[in-house]
Amino acid sequence: RIAFDPTKERFEVSDAAIARDPNFIPDITALWHGSYKSGIRDFFRKLEESSDREIPNEEMDRLEERIDRVRDLRDFRFQVIELGASANEEQVAEIFVRINSEGVKLSQADFILTLMSVYWEDGRRALEEFARACVDPAVTGNSPKNEFINPGPDQLLRAGIALAFGRGRLATVYQILRGKDLETGEVSRDRRSEQFEQLATANDAVLDLLHWHEFLKCLKLAGFRNHKMISSDNAIIYTYAIWLIGRSYHGIEITTLRPVIARWFFMVQTTGRYTSSPETAIESDLRRLERIKQGAGEAFCGELDRIV
Repeated sequence: RIAFDPTKERFEVSDAAIARDPNFIPDITALWHGSYKSGIRDFFRKLEESSDREIPNEEMDRLEERIDRVRDLRDFRFQVIELGASANEEQVAEIFVRINSEGVKLSQADFILTLMSVYWEDGRRALEEFARACVDPAVTGNSPKNEFINPGPDQLLRAGIALAFGRGRLATVYQILRGKDLETGEVSRDRRSEQFEQLATANDAVLDLLHWHEFLKCLKLAGFRNHKMISSDNAIIYTYAIWLIGRSYHGIEITTLRPVIARWFFMVQTTGRYTSSPETAIESDLRRLERIKQGAGEAFCGELDRIV
């Protein structure tokens, strides 16, 4: 159910609290069913009772006009493309990408999140829930909330892709996750499953709250205290990816890794390393790090310090 607050002109997904809030019409479908006028009168009555005042005519007219605009959605002409029942998941995803490559421009991350909706819905949902928990005031206890960043699902996805595939450019990753062999162009369902399994393992590491909060301690060690001191979210996300490679791939102890990543982040932030052409910059850094054998923690730390 979708609710609408005419006083602030905003929509929300309805819940028990919104249903009790007199500022909301808790279910906008009521505007198209039943008695519209009586529903509006009931809304204004509850609003007046809650505020213990009589609503002036000018304000009432303004609110009713906003409600009318929502009601007019029934006459909005949506463009629809109907797909035959014979269309498979691969074709549906491809059609989505082709349509959205025109008009409103979507990013490569959007396309990858769409593939996740088709082939791995739980993974996309996990990214969205983590991102939502960063800002939702109703979330208490152990959560990803912090002073530095409220990451979006697409940003968390970038960290997972860097860990899973050692890639910074997402255009290639989209083809990899489709199960495409980059040399032959052949698309394989088995290859697609393998790549999504690899991404799932990386996603678990990205969304691990212990990993997340231990990484954020590196920012504090580097002298940063809140988001006002950070000029680029990319600096945080890509440094998190490098922290995960050190911790998950090379097995470096947290106490050893922390000062190395703190120095790295200080360098990245002060030089604007991931501000201009960030995908190119992180791709270059990941290429340098991928030459280090798994478990070679000392070599990993040494390479980061050498770059710094």
